[in-house]
Amino acid sequence: MDKQTRNRAKAFLWKNHITQVNAESLKHALESQGFSVIRFNNIQNAPDVDSLIRSLHLQTVAAHSRGFTYMDSNFRLVFAHEGLTDDEFQQVLAHELGHICCGHLSHAPIIGQDVKEEVEANDFASYVLRGHSDIVWRFWIRDHKVISVIILVLMVALLIYTGRFLQGQIDGSAWSGYYVTATGEKYHQKDCIFVKGKSTVRQLTKEEVESGLYAPCQICLPQG
Repeated sequence: MDKQTRNRAKAFLWKNHITQVNAESLKHALESQGFSVIRFNNIQNAPDVDSLIRSLHLQTVAAHSRGFTYMDSNFRLVFAHEGLTDDEFQQVLAHELGHICCGHLSHAPIIGQDVKEEVEANDFASYVLRGHSDIVWRFWIRDHKVISVIILVLMVALLIYTGRFLQGQIDGSAWSGYYVTATGEKYHQKDCIFVKGKSTVRQLTKEEVESGLYAPCQICLPQG
């Protein structure tokens, strides 16, 4: 798929705000551009459809096609065969939208004879039908700008808080070999008999050790 066709498909999804691709959303996109979707068959059509096909001299193309587009100064029509499955109908609409969005109707009232144009329309349809979570997310952001800003601010705040918390943990663990009991006034090494095995022991931070509030244990930390 060439970049230009992919960009046209992206622009189509964005312009028509299509978050869920299905036959209904594609049909609505066609109607927004002034096109009517006509169901036909190769054998016998309803009188009004048969009259339309004959008046536009489309009998030959209708007899050998699953779907096609016709446009002149009076009509904008997308024909889709009545016998198509739901998936096939969706594919035909996406393909014909590819012809329309790629500008293939600018030089002929009906398309389908140029191989390059068929490839472009197929590529367009393939991209549109694939589904793109990134586009859905962009739609959500566009429609919920205030909430998006709040979420962004909260995420930044969370990152700042997490960074400070982790830094605090790093700073606080610099003196991780020193412990104190809940009511004690001296700090001890981890294996000191005064703290080992006691449930009320907690680890001191660097600031607490340096504050002078606690003295070193004379048993495990003799001062000489």
